[in-house]
Amino acid sequence: MCILSNYKTVNEWNQKNPIAKNPRRELIKMCVIDDEGFEKESLLNLKFGEIYVMDEFRNMNDFEHYNVILCDIKGVGSELDNQLEGIALAREIKKLYPDKIVIQYSGQAVHDYDPNFYQNMIIDGFVKKDLSTPRLAEEIDANCSMLWDPCDAWKYIEKNLRNLGVYNKNIAYFEHLYVKSLEKNRNYLDINKNDANLKIIKSISMGLFNLGLNVLNLYLESKK
Repeated sequence: MCILSNYKTVNEWNQKNPIAKNPRRELIKMCVIDDEGFEKESLLNLKFGEIYVMDEFRNMNDFEHYNVILCDIKGVGSELDNQLEGIALAREIKKLYPDKIVIQYSGQAVHDYDPNFYQNMIIDGFVKKDLSTPRLAEEIDANCSMLWDPCDAWKYIEKNLRNLGVYNKNIAYFEHLYVKSLEKNRNYLDINKNDANLKIIKSISMGLFNLGLNVLNLYLESKK
């Protein structure tokens, strides 16, 4: 274990410092994969930052620019798996981009494709297709809160670092600097970015490190 003085978890900090849940939709850069098309204008009118729609999967590099992927099930991803279709595609995206929020989006019941979907799930959520635009926006907000809420961001970062096999001592050091940043109103991830423990994390997922860095900066800006 990593022995740190005055070690405090994000959860302990949050108990004394509750944060208001205010969505920041302008931070969402979303790619939607749906063979039936997707009405993006109504969401853009609700202040979502960027939405790109593709009707089929072409190349994994196409997702690099986006922080949220909304992936249909039926009619996409059959070239990867003609039974699981979009479920297989969503999993492959998440494996390649562990920092990106990957949400399954379908009118189909996921159990029609994979009876063990939730037990096997490495993606970040599921949203039904038949929702009204306001409800869809709220569901996306709920699944993307780690982009602006520092406590939700830490839960997401920790979960994905553990999935990637990062050692507990490195995660504990990351959390220590993260809480110190919240308490002292300075971004200690940035100040200590060349620390050996953080270099290990960055070598495994620069995206997850940058998510922590960015969310802390948003929080610190809000405190000014």
